[in-house]
Amino acid sequence: MKLVSFNIWGGTIYGPLMDYLRVLSEGTDIFCFQEVFSGLPGVPEVSANGRMFLFQELAELLPEFSGFFDPRSSGYDFSNTIKLPVSHGLAIFTRKNLSVINYRSEIIEAKESLADLVEGWTKAQVITLENKNHKFSIINFHGVAQPGDKQDTPQRIMHAQKLGLIWDSLPGAKKILCGDFNMYPNTESIKILESLGKNLITEFGIKNTRNEISWKNNPGSRQTFADFTFVSSGIKIKNFEVPYNEVSDHLPMILEFEL
Repeated sequence: MKLVSFNIWGGTIYGPLMDYLRVLSEGTDIFCFQEVFSGLPGVPEVSANGRMFLFQELAELLPEFSGFFDPRSSGYDFSNTIKLPVSHGLAIFTRKNLSVINYRSEIIEAKESLADLVEGWTKAQVITLENKNHKFSIINFHGVAQPGDKQDTPQRIMHAQKLGLIWDSLPGAKKILCGDFNMYPNTESIKILESLGKNLITEFGIKNTRNEISWKNNPGSRQTFADFTFVSSGIKIKNFEVPYNEVSDHLPMILEFEL
């Protein structure tokens, strides 16, 4: 099986992103996306460089998948100024041959980020799937972006602890936690998550999960990490990679595994 976790930056680099996902979808079973917009009629197609109907466009691109959207904020684009019916949040797409046993949204913290209103509440998507009588669970998470140094704060440590509680609540030993954590590998927050499962970023010696687009947009701050994938002992890893591309300001994490 193959899982892709990817912060797609609201579809800012829309054409190249969709072309890449179209090719990638041919061998992928599960997509976990961060930074996805979903709009209602009356919203412009593009606002502040973000695609306001991105979830709908992804659903059209991935007809063989079932889509699940979880809003974190409503009424904001990347400029924080739009007052239209559009939401921003997380999305999971699962191939339709996978049985969905359970899906839920988990609130990690019901508090808006005043520094970045589009972030809204901190949440996680939790889904349990079944494939050939094997059940497994996935947590899709997007952590707070501020402060931008990606170091520990009491808030980030608390979020890691809550993710641990969600992980422990899931049945069985086959679990995956992935997403954009906005953290560096050497933090206490990541150590908390490493107590849950194997950190594939460090296990596979990944050097960065960002790219030149990110570094150009943040001059003087060459952030190399933000995204992580953790797996439990019941997940048999076949391969893990973070290929370099420039279709977002993050890089995709691609996990091939067996149950």
